[in-house]
Amino acid sequence: MKITKLMRVILYVLLASFSLVGCDKLDSFSIDSPSDLLNRIDSIAASKPNTGDTTYVDIATPIVGVEDNSAGWWATFSDYYTIPSNKLLHLEFINYSSGAHSYNNWDLVVTNAKRDSSTYKEYFVLRSDNAGWGNSDYNSSLITNNYPDTDGDGDIWNDFITTMQGAHVSIDIDHSSFGTVYVTATAVGTNGTTLVETYQQPVSATDAIKAFLVCDGSHYVMKKAYLLPSKVTTEPETPTEKVTYRADMTATITSATNQVYKYSFFAKGLPEGGFGSFLIADGGHMVMNPTETYYCALADITNTAAWFYPYSATTTVGTVDNSTAWWSAFTNYTAVTGEGYFHYKFVNYSSKANVWNNWNLALTNGQNRQSTNYKQYFIVRADNYGSGTYYSGDNLTNNFNFNNFITEMDGATVEISLKVSVETSKATKVSKILKSNALKPGETIK
Repeated sequence: MKITKLMRVILYVLLASFSLVGCDKLDSFSIDSPSDLLNRIDSIAASKPNTGDTTYVDIATPIVGVEDNSAGWWATFSDYYTIPSNKLLHLEFINYSSGAHSYNNWDLVVTNAKRDSSTYKEYFVLRSDNAGWGNSDYNSSLITNNYPDTDGDGDIWNDFITTMQGAHVSIDIDHSSFGTVYVTATAVGTNGTTLVETYQQPVSATDAIKAFLVCDGSHYVMKKAYLLPSKVTTEPETPTEKVTYRADMTATITSATNQVYKYSFFAKGLPEGGFGSFLIADGGHMVMNPTETYYCALADITNTAAWFYPYSATTTVGTVDNSTAWWSAFTNYTAVTGEGYFHYKFVNYSSKANVWNNWNLALTNGQNRQSTNYKQYFIVRADNYGSGTYYSGDNLTNNFNFNNFITEMDGATVEISLKVSVETSKATKVSKILKSNALKPGETIK
């Protein structure tokens, strides 16, 4: 029963009881009440939220993560929240971060089941810093944000880190009955800045989905969790399909003892435009082969005259004592517009401290790493792992033997082919495909 009706009933009962005639020794009596009392009650009721359709969810884990923000990725999690079809889950919490990186804030995971289920599959992971990954329906181009450059230095992420520290975050996860989930995350910083991020993706139209938060150098103080009816009342129009691209990587790794390993990865749904590629050293170094490290337009893959070579001589990338820190040593930048091909050959050396102290391959939108428009599509690590907007671990395959992986990667010869091509689609028209072109060494997409 809604609050207005309930209050009316109570009032009528009270008024009726006050006007009853008691035993013969008592006089009848009444209340001297304002004539507009019922209107006032209705006004008060209207000012309060109507919770008749709200189902509050108990929060068993009010503090998610370690309060000193020392918990690494995939170590601490919130409660699971089940979202039936045609329902919207609303979460509110205070976000705290180590402040080391933009990604050390909230992360939302939407799945079909709990993590310990044999049928567990991730629809997607959405990071607060406009990035994520997911299944084949994941599409990073559908992530939007209004993140401002408040200090005007050309870098939005230093401002983002400041705003997110202690921010009050509200996330709506709307599971529409039409088979799409809509996420809207609003963070209000203690500095008064409001950040909004949105994303949408296909999910099951009938089966309930699961959602939970995961920490990464962060922790959260949960405030509210409740379900509402979905706000999606009509099926959205299907957006016009755009030309998208696919990236395919194959790597052949030959150890110093002549053990041969095959490693592959693919990413789908890349947006039309430019593509850039480079390798990153991390606790190791690479000696680049100048004649077998090249790139070109995909159509020119067999035309050696059209190849560009980023190195004219054998070149060492990273420090030879293998003390190279992450994101400090890179191969020369290579870039193409449209369909492209990148080829690397080098000898890999490692500190052998960790499995990830080897080569890393990056694919970007072709813009300079210092550019405010720079976007990183994925990074694939040598050790069967990776990250980025279009990265999915489901798309990795290899025949590695991790019992001796660290040893055999040190001194191994690595040959990598990375191909970016237009995806097959009925909606793709040849006239719409961006003309393929390789940029000269050192050039990046403007």
